Amino acid sequence: MKRVKQYSFASIIFAFSDISLANVEDWYMMWGFGIASHSHAAATENYMKVNEIVGSSRTQNAIDMFGIYFPMGNDQTIVGFVVNGTYDSVQNSSALIQYNYYNYAISTLHFTGKEPGDGFFLRADVGKASSVLVVDNYYENSFKDIEGTWGIVTGIGYGLPITPAARILVGLNYTLRNINKENEIATEFIVDLLW
Repeated sequence: MKRVKQYSFASIIFAFSDISLANVEDWYMMWGFGIASHSHAAATENYMKVNEIVGSSRTQNAIDMFGIYFPMGNDQTIVGFVVNGTYDSVQNSSALIQYNYYNYAISTLHFTGKEPGDGFFLRADVGKASSVLVVDNYYENSFKDIEGTWGIVTGIGYGLPITPAARILVGLNYTLRNINKENEIATEFIVDLLW
């Protein structure tokens, strides 16, 4: 009985090894979701705290959207475009205040394994930052665009192939966006699907 269990475990390991040796794709898509922690400019943070009244909840999340990547010649690096976003919201039964932050960027992922999505990786995005302030209460329902200039995302993580065509990427990212001439910083823990 013990040998059977060991054999089954070995079969699982070999199965994942076979997956990791899948062919490199011509192109990849990436979407992901996670949690974020923001370090706002002073005026923004004060505005959030003023509205964080008793009975309200604060939510901070991160997302990767519309990621399209192409492999480079070394089969360990992919380069493409992605929209990375975070939001910070305060909400109660009658009101919502939310800051949305976006980075429309050229993105590079470099993996240490044999193919994209395999092993430890480094991430670097550089692009155009933007922000939207959402206010929804009894007196106001508005979306206000806030001027942004540049944004960067740097990250580290680990990729695990789960099928011959799909990989899960678990990453820790640091984002810096210049919004309204102030730096908005966020740390993200995000899980992406790369396929």
